[in-house]
Amino acid sequence: MVVISNMKKNLSTLAIGLFLFSCKKEESKDCFKIKFVDGICASNIFQIQDTAFFYLAPDSYTSIKDGKVYTNVFTLQNYCEPFNGNADGTITVSLKTKNYSNSCITCLAIYPGTPPKQLAVEECK
Repeated sequence: MVVISNMKKNLSTLAIGLFLFSCKKEESKDCFKIKFVDGICASNIFQIQDTAFFYLAPDSYTSIKDGKVYTNVFTLQNYCEPFNGNADGTITVSLKTKNYSNSCITCLAIYPGTPPKQLAVEECK
């Protein structure tokens, strides 16, 4: 009788464990704010707004329009994917790890002096 009781406990524990491990966990995304700084066509420059993510783009950039210096800036690598920015020009994004295609039609203008750091990002929803 004791053996059957222990066996039931073990089977119950095993079933619960299998159920918990079979559940899919959603991948957590580290979202952070960026702000549009400057750009033209496919050469768009963004500044990271969250201090915890400054390490992603330690470069600085001097605007040719007004000479203002921006830090923690990057050039958008996946320029074919549009974003819906907020009224203040910020967008909440995460790093994009999936493949993306830059086979869209864009003008041939290149913005002079873009930051060398390039990041692919996607909007957090």
